[in-house]
Amino acid sequence: MAGQCLDVYRDLDWVRVASCIDIDLERAQHAGDAVSAQRVTSDFRAALSGEVEAVIINTPNHVHRPPALAAIRAGKHVLLQKPVAAKLRDADEIANAARRSDRTIGVYMSYFDQPLMHDARDMVSKGYLGDVVHFYARFMHRGG
Repeated sequence: MAGQCLDVYRDLDWVRVASCIDIDLERAQHAGDAVSAQRVTSDFRAALSGEVEAVIINTPNHVHRPPALAAIRAGKHVLLQKPVAAKLRDADEIANAARRSDRTIGVYMSYFDQPLMHDARDMVSKGYLGDVVHFYARFMHRGG
């Protein structure tokens, strides 16, 4: 999933990627090159360093729990690729840690590159929809 979001991270002028981390160092290097990361490693502890403000977790669903909990406990803002976890017990543990955190802990969808998302963002930022206080979107498809 991270591969689908690399262009988005690269194109956000307010984002500086500190580390790209993957157990497969070659994949980490590819991701790091795509976003001009400062560091490429297979060691997740790099995400917990003092210079890192936010951690984006794009691991396979069944391994979300360990990095999410480590990042939350290290005081990082965390964006977790949906779903939160493959098991309810793991999702509950992540949710409980998030409740105790004073950081932003969120789950995001992987449709950042859809033109509709960019159009909706532009409409909101240009004031076409007035003062937006809540936004809900649902992307439906037949597969997966």
